[in-house]
Amino acid sequence: MDKPITIEPCLTDAIEHLQNFVGEITGKEPSQQEISKVLKRYFILKEILDQIKWEREHPEHQA
Repeated sequence: MDKPITIEPCLTDAIEHLQNFVGEITGKEPSQQEISKVLKRYFILKEILDQIKWEREHPEHQA
């Protein structure tokens, strides 16, 4: 990933949603390092890939 990446507000919102969700369930919000580590795991990446593929095939279900 050599090219610069622009983070759109929707992605920032998703990360904030994740932090709040984990915080509500566990009583402690995850650190950015914890989120980063988890998002790089194969099974998480596979789940995200499958969801994105499904949403592309079913655009009528997108929010």
